[in-house]
Amino acid sequence: MRIDRVQTGGGREVLVLRADARLNKDPPDQVADDLLALIGGGHSAVVVECSGLDFVSTVGLSLLIRIHKRARQEGGELHISGLRPLIVELLEITRIDKMLTVHDDEESAVAAAGA
Repeated sequence: MRIDRVQTGGGREVLVLRADARLNKDPPDQVADDLLALIGGGHSAVVVECSGLDFVSTVGLSLLIRIHKRARQEGGELHISGLRPLIVELLEITRIDKMLTVHDDEESAVAAAGA
């Protein structure tokens, strides 16, 4: 996983976590800890880009919820993009889709996060 900083047309910086299988790792990958620290430091516009994920475990779901909560505490919101159909179904079954903002692609997620 890696974190990219993307500038929007409005000049706002959006953090983009490019998720891979390490999202499901217990304990969390250092990159996940770094993202949570950046959010706590005032970077509340966050996108998790999931096209590199084949599945999300309970560990991964827990991390997404932690990122969501931290972003909300800082006045922001978590946006998710690039979900495979099985992951969308999992989010719907667990009703996590009701608290996260899901986008079809990274471009629309970054635009919404940076608005």
